[in-house]
Amino acid sequence: MTSSRRLLLPLGASLTRGRFSSYHQIRNGFGLRGLATITSTEPTLANLAEKCAGAIPECSSADDDDISKIRHEFELAKQRFINIPEALSSMPKMNPQGIYVNKNLRLYNIQVYGFDYDYTLAHYSSDLQSLIYDLAKQHMVNEFRYPESCMKFKYDPTFPIRGLYYDKQKGCLMKLDFFGSIEPDGCYFGRRKLSRKELENMYGTRHMGREQARVLVGLMDFFCFSEACLIADMVQYFVDAKLEFDASYIYNDVNRAIQHVHRSGLVHRGILADPTRYLLKNGQLLRFLRSLKDKGKKLFLMTNSPYHFVDGGMRYLMEESFGLRDSWRDLFDVVIAKANKPEFYTSEHPFRCYDEGRDTLAFTKVDSFHPDKIYYHGCLKSFLQITKWRGPEVIYFGDHLFSDLRGPSKAGWRTVAIIHELEMTRTSFVIVVVLAICSFQMMESSPDLANKVKANNIQYDAINCRKHSAIITEFGAVGDGKTSNTKAFKEAITKLAPKAADGGVQLIVPPGKWLTGSFNLTSHFTLFIQKDATILASQDESEYPVVAPLPSYGQGRDAAGPTFASLISGTNLTDVVITGNNGTINGQGKYWWVKYRSGGFKNITRPYTLELVFSKDVQISNITIVDSPAWNIHPVYCTNVIVKGVTILAPIDSPNTDGINPDSCTNTLIEDCFVVSGDDCIAVKSGWDQFGIKVGMPTQQLSIRRLTCISPDSAGIALGSEMSGGIKDVRMEDITLLQTQSAIRIKTAVGRGGYVKDIFARRFTMKTMKYVFWMSGAYNQHPASGFDPKAMPEITNINYRDMTADNVTQPARLDGFTNDPFTKICMSNINIVLAAEPKKLLWNCTAISGVSSKVTPKPCSLLPENAPVDCAFPVDKIPIESVVLNKCSA
Repeated sequence: MTSSRRLLLPLGASLTRGRFSSYHQIRNGFGLRGLATITSTEPTLANLAEKCAGAIPECSSADDDDISKIRHEFELAKQRFINIPEALSSMPKMNPQGIYVNKNLRLYNIQVYGFDYDYTLAHYSSDLQSLIYDLAKQHMVNEFRYPESCMKFKYDPTFPIRGLYYDKQKGCLMKLDFFGSIEPDGCYFGRRKLSRKELENMYGTRHMGREQARVLVGLMDFFCFSEACLIADMVQYFVDAKLEFDASYIYNDVNRAIQHVHRSGLVHRGILADPTRYLLKNGQLLRFLRSLKDKGKKLFLMTNSPYHFVDGGMRYLMEESFGLRDSWRDLFDVVIAKANKPEFYTSEHPFRCYDEGRDTLAFTKVDSFHPDKIYYHGCLKSFLQITKWRGPEVIYFGDHLFSDLRGPSKAGWRTVAIIHELEMTRTSFVIVVVLAICSFQMMESSPDLANKVKANNIQYDAINCRKHSAIITEFGAVGDGKTSNTKAFKEAITKLAPKAADGGVQLIVPPGKWLTGSFNLTSHFTLFIQKDATILASQDESEYPVVAPLPSYGQGRDAAGPTFASLISGTNLTDVVITGNNGTINGQGKYWWVKYRSGGFKNITRPYTLELVFSKDVQISNITIVDSPAWNIHPVYCTNVIVKGVTILAPIDSPNTDGINPDSCTNTLIEDCFVVSGDDCIAVKSGWDQFGIKVGMPTQQLSIRRLTCISPDSAGIALGSEMSGGIKDVRMEDITLLQTQSAIRIKTAVGRGGYVKDIFARRFTMKTMKYVFWMSGAYNQHPASGFDPKAMPEITNINYRDMTADNVTQPARLDGFTNDPFTKICMSNINIVLAAEPKKLLWNCTAISGVSSKVTPKPCSLLPENAPVDCAFPVDKIPIESVVLNKCSA
């Protein structure tokens, strides 16, 4: 059935009934260009009139007539434009229960209905904003030490609206119009509205130019209402108190507080504790969902919220209609929680089956969906492969522009926006126009356009863009997964290298399976691996040259001898980018693992997947690496390294498949990575025993943030054990660890020398851990005889704060050297919930010293409780964190 309510189209007629003679004139003639025409015509007319008034010979009576006609048309056009707001105000108020369409839709073609949860199936009262506001305010006072008087602030529901921007430089909240200009009555400094004169004095012009726009942050969804109000109140506090302040600090602190109350589960717990106050019941919801199910439609629920919160809410919303409290799940064929939209639509994260009883995620591969199961994470690509649902037969309901409307269009899904602001007349017009624009962009995502983009205009971020471009097939490569392309890769890079000096060059790997052995990169070079492209590592050992061991190791890591060259490598390079739009590198590691375990590599070390040596300005981003033969990513003796948005997957029992190993590197950023590994997810290194001491190159200025790790037999982040060149100034924050042996493990031994110092970690979330903290001075693996037993490592100034862990067997195992203790260990604001059968000795501590504050359970006596203190975390940034990537295309 064609949708019977097509209420957007009559907007033209409504405008015509006002003072506009033709809606099409306004739409076609007076958009952005039309406005420029109006403002530029008046001076032209004045010049022409002056020309005639001076009796210039070429000005005739005909010119007078033309001038009169032009002036008349100009005045009419100008008046039409000025009268637009009046015409809008005369439009009939839009029905908030109506359906407004941008494009005809035959509902009988729709076989699958998908739903977001928050503000789609579940609607909230205005009290929710007060809850978020109060929790964030409390966090800022208690944790960020804002003045106690701030606790008196109250949320004002009349103040914020959706779609505000905050100027982090000047501290103003503002509403921008369609043209990017500040609305005259829509700019506030704190809670005071700025006059037009004040606005002019502050910005010079209402229009926000490109440079000014760089300091703006958008507050776009409903959860931003409390954030906007709290920002304004905090600014107003500093203004009233006549205190100097940095507007960016206020935004950062408020945003961190808001994020905390969401991520910590405080908001979810508050809602479920009093659902009658926060959740709004809709008696039609059950009938609607059941009618779809009765007609044979497939239904799925996909939300970013955790399952326990969704389950509690759905039980409450439907408890009066169901006999069984949990039978709401019978309505849905698939339920996906913590989907991480909008990244869900572009990532290649695997689905995980969620065990509700144990609150854990299974390790078995998800290759089918079952109605009685709950699934976490995942990605659009896997979702489509498992369900086999075609794009045009799916419709998805949601409220967020990017998470629910633009993202699903990548699969060709139809989308429905739940717009709460339709109860406001003028806002409703603005929202519907925005929807029309978004719909137009989505309609552009046709297969033909997608193919064109795929071939010629894939956008990506990089440290540098490239002037020249080539595709691997131009050099004879065949993507059948069987033909060796080692020669093609080597030839491509050799032939492209001369162009690299002339603006750089990129080599594109298109969809297909591209079997290859080892090859070297060149400087000013980008290797771009497209979606659905896989670089397949050869299992033929002859395709991997044998190379000398690294000078700071003295031998290979597997055996006393040389090593196989890595699959992708390079030495003494500058400006190297390995990226893609989630293309894959498959190391085909099983061959290497089996031979290693059977003792087949007696005098040589397995190849790594990516290794760059003595290189600078390196970027590895937006790719997936699976089944590496050994270490996955190994930058060594490098400076200025970015590893971003990388997914690494290996069986949890695979040998030495470390995820990311920065080794004797300076100024490195690792962020937004997902690692499942048989060894440490990240291992920070700097050389082995006497060889590392001799080379003396530390790993320093390292920032690790937003890492998700699963490694049941190893560490989330390991420092060492190869740390003989030293490790210092390491910052780790916003880390999630699941079913991992230990969170942070410091590994060293007598004879290592070097140091591990100035280590800072905060905001870790951990679930199902053997240890949280592990420090060991007895990691007695040595490359050769001849190490110096008097070379004692220094372990000092280790700072851990703001962490939570559930289902932990032993909080800490901390073993220093009897004659050389680990010192200055600080732990604060850490809450550890023990497993059902924990170790009897919870804190196993020897030869260490330090302090603790607000740590549960109580630490050992060597970490005595101090007066309330927050362990250190640097406020400055390392240089690489300030690098802004360029927008490039492949």
